[in-house]
Amino acid sequence: VAFSFFRSFHEKKQNEIIVRKEIKDYPKITAAEIKKNIAGKEIIQILDIRSSDEYQLEHITDSTSIDPSLPLSNLDPEKTTIIVGNSGEQENSDKFFEKLKKENFKNIFILSGGFSAWKSSGGNTISIGNPRSFTDQSKVHYITSDDLKKIIDNQNYPKYILDVRPADSFSKGHLPGAENISLDNLEKTTNKIPLEKEIFVYGDTDLQGFQGGVRLFDLGFFSVEILKGGITDWETKNFSIEK
Repeated sequence: VAFSFFRSFHEKKQNEIIVRKEIKDYPKITAAEIKKNIAGKEIIQILDIRSSDEYQLEHITDSTSIDPSLPLSNLDPEKTTIIVGNSGEQENSDKFFEKLKKENFKNIFILSGGFSAWKSSGGNTISIGNPRSFTDQSKVHYITSDDLKKIIDNQNYPKYILDVRPADSFSKGHLPGAENISLDNLEKTTNKIPLEKEIFVYGDTDLQGFQGGVRLFDLGFFSVEILKGGITDWETKNFSIEK
């Protein structure tokens, strides 16, 4: 009996050793190291493999949402690539690493600790804009239609009127002098927004404008005010609309 127990114990240990040898040590990168890369102007692509809902709620600035199960497209295999997942789902990141490797991506790293580690480090993120969040509420200020009309009428006031509705809504009518960048395109189109002017944001509703204001704050635009009541309130007061 003692021999059988020893033999069984010995075989179990051998199996454990074999399993451990099969576990691959995938290249990791810390949040601090990524920040250094960004500060050093290194060209990187950050691929977020969390669910699309999680990505929409909050994600790393300039990252791209990727469904690991779909074919890869519009990605550069020559760029340094960083995989962002959830800290408790390491297997998903490992599998996606293998997929990128098979597609001949050169420099691939997995963010150590996932998205939560990036957020804990104070790394830049973009929030969808949650009106129930005290943090998001603290990022924005409002202006009434009456006060915004006075500013628009003042030709010497350094202003930038931003309409964050979809393009088809904008084409049907918008505030005088407004430019259109939809909510979904804000993050990728910040080069069109002047830093030296005060920015006034509006949508169809308070929520749309609020979400635009929060995203602009997260992107580093701090002189932003949101039109209270959106374009709906503006039209209710019979103020002029351009087409």
